[in-house]
Amino acid sequence: MGQWLPWFPDHQSTRHAYTIGQSMFTPEDLATASLLPFDRPYAGWLYATADLATRQDNQFDALSISIGIVGPYSQAEQSQKFVHQLIGAQDPKGWNNQLDNAVGVNLAYQRSWRIVEIQRNQHSLFDLTPYASGALGTVYRYLGTGINLRYGPHLADDYGVPKLQFGLPITHSIALSAAKSFSWYIFSGIEVRYVEYNYFLHGNNALTRQIQIQPNPWIGQLQAGVVFDWPRFSLTLNQMFQTKEYTSQVRAHNIGALSFSLKY
Repeated sequence: MGQWLPWFPDHQSTRHAYTIGQSMFTPEDLATASLLPFDRPYAGWLYATADLATRQDNQFDALSISIGIVGPYSQAEQSQKFVHQLIGAQDPKGWNNQLDNAVGVNLAYQRSWRIVEIQRNQHSLFDLTPYASGALGTVYRYLGTGINLRYGPHLADDYGVPKLQFGLPITHSIALSAAKSFSWYIFSGIEVRYVEYNYFLHGNNALTRQIQIQPNPWIGQLQAGVVFDWPRFSLTLNQMFQTKEYTSQVRAHNIGALSFSLKY
């Protein structure tokens, strides 16, 4: 992918990653079967993502392309109902009001610069990395900027863990070299994003024209967590807080994730 973009660095330190994912979006009220005009619509997003990451000195570039399907074909209704039945959670009643089937294609890009690195005994102890990002396509369109920091003995030779995001990942932290021994670190990051278009709020069919929500163009995110890193796998605990995506949203997003990654 990178060869088609003139600003994307041509460098030997390049890695690829591939992801298959499914995202589900629902209103706050799951018990109501009718359309809720002041809440977000039901929507599903089944997608495949290819990531390309390259590193040059203290600069890290990541390019991501996602292709998928929105609507009933995403099987989000079946997946959510299965999980909710499994754990005894509320059965969502309003999936008859979900967004129509549509193909989604999105391109995301991020450039990171490591501007501060503190070492001890020839091992990285602390680093500070600002970045700029953007996305263009039929699902999301946005521009963003943020900064990440990490602290821990023997920091991994990468740019941190992937951010928790809603619906459209960009893997900006593909490790370019495996850890030689066990290490751990804590991390934190903050991001501000201007969202010009979010398909899951704006939509483009008769259903979304009945919904009277006002999307917030400015979104803020705060993340923090801890990583346990081994030569062949890693374990990450991540907590993310995100401001409201639309004015009538009942509460801001606050989610956690526990992820296990294999390296090959």
